[in-house]
Amino acid sequence: MRRWLALVAGALALAGGAAQAGREGPPVTLVYHQVGVPGGPTLSISPGQLQARVRGLQQLGYRLTTTSQALAAQPGEAVAVIQFDDGLASVYEFAFPALRELGVPGTVYIIWDQVGQPGFMTAAQLRELQAAGWEIGHHTRSHAALPDLTPAGLAHELGAVPGWQPRCVAYPLNRQDARVRRAAQAQGLSCGVAGGPYALVTDPQALPAPAITPWDAAFLPQRAEWGVGGRTPLLLAGAVWPWLDRSGAEQPAAAAPLNWNPAHYELLGNGLYSFEWAGERQIQASWRAGDWALNLAARRGAGEFSGFGVAYNHFPVTLAAGLGTGGHWLLARGR
Repeated sequence: MRRWLALVAGALALAGGAAQAGREGPPVTLVYHQVGVPGGPTLSISPGQLQARVRGLQQLGYRLTTTSQALAAQPGEAVAVIQFDDGLASVYEFAFPALRELGVPGTVYIIWDQVGQPGFMTAAQLRELQAAGWEIGHHTRSHAALPDLTPAGLAHELGAVPGWQPRCVAYPLNRQDARVRRAAQAQGLSCGVAGGPYALVTDPQALPAPAITPWDAAFLPQRAEWGVGGRTPLLLAGAVWPWLDRSGAEQPAAAAPLNWNPAHYELLGNGLYSFEWAGERQIQASWRAGDWALNLAARRGAGEFSGFGVAYNHFPVTLAAGLGTGGHWLLARGR
């Protein structure tokens, strides 16, 4: 069962790109932070590399636009978004002229408490971007981890910003759940970027944006068509590794790990895929489609655990059932 679950976890990641194949499904989104300054491959890019990414997408037939405009595109139209998180000054200094040269707008998500602070853009610079066709989005007041907040804290972090009317939010640290998505919608935000891989069924409150990698230029067509992200190699390694294990040693059944929950809907974002080495191997895949959530888990180490669960949410109630290697059904109900 463990190997079967691991294989399914890998299949879900690859199948998630099927919605993008044929240029259907969510827009292609490349997410950056700094431009033209050191920051590592997942946080920074040079202006020349940024232009190369844009030209590559254009050669593939993609129209570059903003997040909210991409959601309004015609079904089947190939659209892509260049996104910048945090509102750092280097975006204005380097990304703005680089994209303006190509006639392409960007989308920048702002940490509002940082506007005008050293290293961040000023309100005047944001107005200039907006006048040039850029979208100014919400990255919360202080970049807080939203699932950890009280209702009052969520309302504060996602609340209206005087003088601005952002339509979309980028969840800080890609952390969000059903409660956070409802709070964003209640605050008038009509779309949200959640990170994670492409999903089979899209949710405008949890748009996928796979992590960038140093190799994006090498497999940009595959990334655009199939949603190949930074976690894909780790996920594939986790799916294949159990099949390469030839030790033959049988491990005793273990209790469900503490992070295994068949009623995972409220905690589930846009998908969770992990492969860890901490004295044991673990694969966990969670996939959400509308009101339904499917959760798979497989672990080996001091003991083995495999399980699956299905959850259905009709706010404010979540109903779920799961079966683990111990043979016990687990039922859950609650918010």
